[in-house]
Amino acid sequence: MKWKSATSSTVTVKVRPLITLTLVNVSAGTFSTKVAAARSFAGKFVLVQRLSSAGIAMLKKVTLNTSSSATFRVRLHHGRSRLRVVMPTSQTAPGYITGTSKVLTVHR
Repeated sequence: MKWKSATSSTVTVKVRPLITLTLVNVSAGTFSTKVAAARSFAGKFVLVQRLSSAGIAMLKKVTLNTSSSATFRVRLHHGRSRLRVVMPTSQTAPGYITGTSKVLTVHR
């Protein structure tokens, strides 16, 4: 930016897209996700992950539609499952960094 004869240095600010994960139907294992940011992520993918004491397991790769959202099914174990959606930087760039939804706990 310039003002009079002074020029300031450029600063790059990276932000995370807002990712939501919603349970649609527990018995069918249906969920929906939406990625919100200043631009569309149509055609990009997100990764559905299960979190456990043993670590993180990748369950599914889901491609987003024209409204940067998707509905998908996941097979759930009986008992408690902790799921989240992650959008890697390879899908968010340029201008955004890896985004993660809140962890959703589902009892089946």
